[in-house]
Amino acid sequence: MKIHRLIYLIIFLPALVYGQIKIKGEVRDLNDQPVTGANVYLLNTYDGTSSDEKGYFEFETHQTGLQELVVSVIGYTSWQEEINLGHPLTSFLIQVKEEPKRLDDLVISAGLFEASDENKSVALRPLDIVTTAGATADIPGVMNTLPGTQTVGEQGRLFIRGGESEETKNFIDGMLVDQAYGLSPGNIPSRMRFSPFLFSGTSFSTGGYSAEYGQALSGTLVLKTDDTPVQTQTDLSLMSVGGSIAHTHKWERRSVFIESAYTDLTPYFFLIPQHTEWSKAPSTWQNTLMYREKLKNNGIVKIFYSNDYSSMSLNQPSWIDVTKSAPVTMKNKYHHLNANYESFLGDSWKLYAGLSGTFSKTDADLNILREHENQSNMHGKVYVNYDKGNKIGLKIGMDHYFLYYQKEMDLFYENSTFEDAFNEWLPGLFIESDFYLTEKLVGRIGLRLEHAGLADQFRFSPRISLAYKTGKFSQISFASGIFSQRPDPAYRIIQPQLNDELAFHYIFNYQWVKEQRTFRIECYHKEYKYLVTFEGTDLFNPSLYSNGGYGFARGIDVFWRDSETFRNVDYWLSYSFLDTERLYENYPVASTPGFASTHNLSLVYKHFIQSIRSQVGSTFTLASPRNYHNPNSENFNSGSIPAYYDLSFNYSYLIRTNLILHFSMTNVLGLDQVFGYQYSMIPDEEGFYESIPVRQQAKRFIFLGLFWTISKDREANQLRNL
Repeated sequence: MKIHRLIYLIIFLPALVYGQIKIKGEVRDLNDQPVTGANVYLLNTYDGTSSDEKGYFEFETHQTGLQELVVSVIGYTSWQEEINLGHPLTSFLIQVKEEPKRLDDLVISAGLFEASDENKSVALRPLDIVTTAGATADIPGVMNTLPGTQTVGEQGRLFIRGGESEETKNFIDGMLVDQAYGLSPGNIPSRMRFSPFLFSGTSFSTGGYSAEYGQALSGTLVLKTDDTPVQTQTDLSLMSVGGSIAHTHKWERRSVFIESAYTDLTPYFFLIPQHTEWSKAPSTWQNTLMYREKLKNNGIVKIFYSNDYSSMSLNQPSWIDVTKSAPVTMKNKYHHLNANYESFLGDSWKLYAGLSGTFSKTDADLNILREHENQSNMHGKVYVNYDKGNKIGLKIGMDHYFLYYQKEMDLFYENSTFEDAFNEWLPGLFIESDFYLTEKLVGRIGLRLEHAGLADQFRFSPRISLAYKTGKFSQISFASGIFSQRPDPAYRIIQPQLNDELAFHYIFNYQWVKEQRTFRIECYHKEYKYLVTFEGTDLFNPSLYSNGGYGFARGIDVFWRDSETFRNVDYWLSYSFLDTERLYENYPVASTPGFASTHNLSLVYKHFIQSIRSQVGSTFTLASPRNYHNPNSENFNSGSIPAYYDLSFNYSYLIRTNLILHFSMTNVLGLDQVFGYQYSMIPDEEGFYESIPVRQQAKRFIFLGLFWTISKDREANQLRNL
């Protein structure tokens, strides 16, 4: 037996040794900067990996003898060299050269703001999402400090360039996320359901976006999750509004993230009185799961799942008679699942396939009506992307939207009921090409084709963008296109034959970027057609609905960011001028909508004080008066609310490298903000409609949080770069 074991050992020892061969090194560019996400593999094998955020890579192989080691990454020329796995290997230092005439060097910036660590010319960084004063770590809150947005304090959502909040669609890793905002009754702002800590990049477009994205009239917000976490770690958060626990476990090729968070505003409302009378303060239990795996063929699989359960009860002014209060109760169950796969097919082709599903059920008793809403959305997408780097890029794909919508309503004031449901399929095809005419002129042309099932309508949406380099640090961009969106499901359930609403975008942009300074100015014009209109008080009469609405929005946006002039100081200034009118919904005449303000100004300031391991920040926001309709006036939408001012402050203290104390306060000056007026539906005996002002829930919102990260190196923290 001992002889047999010795023979086996002699025979298989070389295989065992070779099976443990490690290939490691780092990938850098010619400027000695790390290259992230480079695919490093042995040619004609499944053995390989991708470089991390510092450019490092390491993988094992069972191969022997002479092999070809290949490094490929979009934007750089491929690197290939023969290595001998039979000899001892040292760490490889691989330098790759950028492709000439790259679109990354000449960015089509019209309408686009990007928050990323991958592109040197981005306007924001992922860290900005959680360290901007006044945003309270809410992604739309930070986007509202950028030009092109309107401050609508009673809703807390994104309103872009004269468009409703529903005109901006949200995506995670390229897949649609429907109903991305949490549960909220009328005139009380809502927050995005997803924590900014989950994402490593954000792309925010205020118009002229890619043909890949459909069903959005005004803008897109695309969130990107991490490909690979840095290390295994546990994050604990204790906050004035609740707490959370999260754990990330990383293996060589895969990782799992799981988080459970609970928020309950009962203790907070006890300490800080609110204008609203709450019988049960808002509470939410949320769970998140993320799975990442890098495959042997250099592909990556991502799975993202999130759910939350929310409820609240309060007394609000009755819609019938605002001088009286009535109880309001709301409950919501929400699930979102997102799975996608990416893989390189050779050096120039990339395959992407994804599937997402959103399921939401809401029960609301709103004192004048009882409502049950059940909504399910599915989105599937697949495309191939060809990028040779120096001549042309091509993206060809298809996607498919599916919506199931059910609604039940009991209208107490009319003693009537409504109940119905519908399904709609929306298949789409898209093709888009990046072309490089000269080293100074690049462009992108795209076409999207969709078919609306209920209306049996085809829609062609051509789009084009151009960028021309005017100097070493400056460029001009132009973007134009047609953008369509299906009407709100609440309208389609009554009139299924409604056609798409349309918007025509025309955007001209100038951008100057040098080191840590960015200046951009953008002018735009947007035409609306076929907006949904309805008339009368019989809201369930299909014959009263049509696509007879129209409108326009035009303006100028200015942005300046400077992280270089003053030591340890980072600030940005944004200003928007908006001129808009529309005839839609039940408007009798074209008018500036109540959510639009002519002037919006934001000044964000951050100061890093290294000596006391702290960051202080402040944000000043100004929005000019908005219109509102007073039914006691003969002129429609002729009322005007006061201008909105807000000065917010935050402070982050690094107790230890892995322990952070964070404090923030909105409306430091305690100004009494008025967002409009709510009127009774029925006049009094003298024909007068009573009203009450719509105010903030409290003069200030105060947040205190303690964030602790447990990891092997004891260096990681939840703010990453603080």
